[in-house]
This record gives sequence, C-alpha cells and structure tokens, in this order.
Amino acid sequence: MQFDPLMEKPIKAQLYEVLRAWLAEMPSGELNGRPTPEQAAMVTSWAIYGAAVQWSQQEQPEPAGEFVQQVLPLILASLQPAVKLPAA
Repeated sequence: MQFDPLMEKPIKAQLYEVLRAWLAEMPSGELNGRPTPEQAAMVTSWAIYGAAVQWSQQEQPEPAGEFVQQVLPLILASLQPAVKLPAA
C-alpha cells in the first residue's frame, strides 16, 4: 500500500486538527516550559503520519494491529509533557 502524495497534506492537516482540539480540552494550567497544544499536535501528527508511511513502504509489513501496539507507547510518551499523562 502506498500513500498518495496528494493526500499527504490533507491527512496531516486532519490529524493535526483532531489532536489540537483534543489537547486544547486538556487541563493545562501554567505552561511552564510545556509545549502548547498546537506544538504537541504538530509533532504528534507528523509522527503518526511518518510512522504510517514507513510501515506502508515495508516490503512485508507486519500486521497493522501489531505495528500500532509497538508505536503507540512512543506516541503517548511524546504527548506526556503536553497533557501530563500518567506514566505507564
């Protein structure tokens, strides 16, 4: 499966908007060096998209569910400073 280059921009934009809206609803308090919802959404949307592209370009990709289980902890860890997620 290949990602269509014409779809890259709208996919990343949609990921960004969903994440930004979700992060904006999180209790933030003082930023004190923490990333803004916009910054966290930008980094996370690119990470998700990039991981999906890399997975899709593998000659024999592992099952999608297995891949998600492997990368999800990395995505959640990158969000931890922005939303104060409990440590796993």
